[in-house]
Amino acid sequence: MKRIFFSLITISCFIGLGIIAKANDKAKHFQTPDLIPFPSYINMGTGSFVFNAMTTVLYNTNDLELNKAIQPFVNQFRNVSALSLLIEETNKHTKNVVQVIIDKKADTLGEEGYYLSVNKDKIIISAFNYTGIYYAFQTLRQLLPKE
Repeated sequence: MKRIFFSLITISCFIGLGIIAKANDKAKHFQTPDLIPFPSYINMGTGSFVFNAMTTVLYNTNDLELNKAIQPFVNQFRNVSALSLLIEETNKHTKNVVQVIIDKKADTLGEEGYYLSVNKDKIIISAFNYTGIYYAFQTLRQLLPKE
């Protein structure tokens, strides 16, 4: 009788640990991402943006400083994914785009601050200056899957 009782307790413990582990897995799914440096504000939603062969980065391509801020991400992305992001200046696309904006009215973000918004159709990156754009792309890089 003691042996059966001990076996039932052992099985109950394993089932309990399995339920706790499953609950922890779900909690991890909704945790905020580990970002360096950590943003001052994050509003986590659901869903994701999917990069593909038609994903276009929209920005003023005549702005050489802006190009310098964006190009490291574009190059890294190509190296790890084998996808070349399309680069355009026009805003004719409304879906599957990464839109980059220098916003001189966004001075409250500071020299390195940026606004990054991601939804299923579009990523919008906005900053007061080129440094902010560069850091926004570094954050975006950290948000990409590890694979």
